[in-house]
Amino acid sequence: MATIRELLDGLLDELHLAVVPITLESRERLIEAVGEWPSGYECRSVVAGEGATHYTLVRS
Repeated sequence: MATIRELLDGLLDELHLAVVPITLESRERLIEAVGEWPSGYECRSVVAGEGATHYTLVRS
């Protein structure tokens, strides 16, 4: 998770997240809740699919 957070701190202009309702062994979260995006990002699109919801985040 630390590597992903580091990338969000200025290296990525656009990010596609596929959110699937599962719990990882570490129970560490990339984001606390849907809609609480990393600082400096806004949600461009949301597509609800079967088993996952896809979010496209862009640097604001």
